[in-house]
Amino acid sequence: MTAPSPAHVPVIVGVGEISDRLADGHEGLEPRDLIAAAARRADADAGGGWLSSIDTVAVVNILSWPYADICASLAAALGIAPARAEELPAGGNVALKAIHDIANRIAGGAEETALVCGAEAFRSVALARKAGRTPGWTAPDSGHWIKTMVDVVGPDMLRYGFDGAPSVYALYENAMRAARGLSHAEAQAQTGAMWAAMSQVAAGVEEAWIRTPRAAAEIITPGPDNRPIAFPYTKLMVANDAVNQGSAVIVTSLARARAAGVEEGRIAYVWGGAAARDRRDFRTRDRYDHSPSIEAVIAATLAQSGLAASAFDAVEFYSCFPCVPRLAQGASGIDPAIVPTVAGGLTYFGGPGNDYMTHAVINMVRQLRAGKRLGLLLGNGDLVTKHHAMILGASPPPAGTLPVAYDVQADAEARRGPVPEVIERHEGPALLETYTVKYRRDGTPDYGLAVCRTPQGARFVARVPGSDERTIAALVGDGGGWVEPIGQEGVAIAHGAEDFCEWRLG
Repeated sequence: MTAPSPAHVPVIVGVGEISDRLADGHEGLEPRDLIAAAARRADADAGGGWLSSIDTVAVVNILSWPYADICASLAAALGIAPARAEELPAGGNVALKAIHDIANRIAGGAEETALVCGAEAFRSVALARKAGRTPGWTAPDSGHWIKTMVDVVGPDMLRYGFDGAPSVYALYENAMRAARGLSHAEAQAQTGAMWAAMSQVAAGVEEAWIRTPRAAAEIITPGPDNRPIAFPYTKLMVANDAVNQGSAVIVTSLARARAAGVEEGRIAYVWGGAAARDRRDFRTRDRYDHSPSIEAVIAATLAQSGLAASAFDAVEFYSCFPCVPRLAQGASGIDPAIVPTVAGGLTYFGGPGNDYMTHAVINMVRQLRAGKRLGLLLGNGDLVTKHHAMILGASPPPAGTLPVAYDVQADAEARRGPVPEVIERHEGPALLETYTVKYRRDGTPDYGLAVCRTPQGARFVARVPGSDERTIAALVGDGGGWVEPIGQEGVAIAHGAEDFCEWRLG
């Protein structure tokens, strides 16, 4: 196959990121200005003079501050006039999707240079709210829609208490532990080791939010500074969104990069990848110990490249919660000895809303410049729902890799096992399929959340009242020893006209 023209080879030439730590008591840069600062750093990183010729600006969805038109506001702040402006939807997968779409357009000759960027300022907003004031930033747009947990889980599941991402990701965490035959202590030890290694990576990344390495025992042991969130998660095991961070990546053609004099060793090549999604309603998934969509996108990405897992020497698997990199490691066959992050992970680098994977790309580019050969990235959005994998390389991909249609939803559906009937109401015997226990801020159990099966195999969701100390203790292993609760039989009770179900051990 003939090698493509350099004008049709997509590459990354400039990367920039910033962490605003609110030094000297200032209220912090607003998200737009964080992006502008990161974009100027990316421009300087690429040798300068790139921003004025940007064809497309793609801004990752911002959650911390509502803008009426962030793309126009950013363009004005940078003094540029891109032909295309995209405010991306919510999701930890969208940065990779945007880069992939741009790379496909460059490969198809429809575009030359683009800026993918994003930022959040959650920390400034939280501090201002605590002080009873509003930051003096660009006037917020009160009519701007911002995605909430109601949009993600729906009002019925919110009514049960699925009020945050930890509630659903923990269902996977506990199901995976049981499926692998691990005790709670064994599973936590594995998580502690992985997260400790990620904290070591973050310690070496200049813009990481937490640069103090953490020991495995510290990460998995609940305490005043590491409160339990949702069993089995502690604060040091989940994404840290209390950050002010911005990012920017310049994507262009190899021809443009060479014409601008960018050195070969500073160019990262976009090889391609794949995308798929799991069913939005987590009750309608086949199981909670695997993700058919993660399996499909990683399999397609490796097949597209013609590479085995052993070819990759740098990895970034989305790490909002430990189950995601575990799912990706299992699906890819990547050596578990390779730490699944180049940025430090969402706990230690920071979890700026939907924008973490832009930072992951930035740090992957730096790894390739420093001598790594190939990097595999996986972004994850919503509740183990939306997935996008991508390969970046220090050298060009095989001829003809891009453009490519990256949607592999059909394969994801083929990998999906039978889905049980989902019911709203059940009374009587019921097996526990998976679960979590939510905690109050003082570290005491609040209530449990259970996914259960009827004797006929139908699935339903139930709540475990916090007053049921016996069942709560069995779910979290209090009382000495460990007896795996998943698979145990209990009793379901339906309450009232709303068919609100509770479950307790038999």
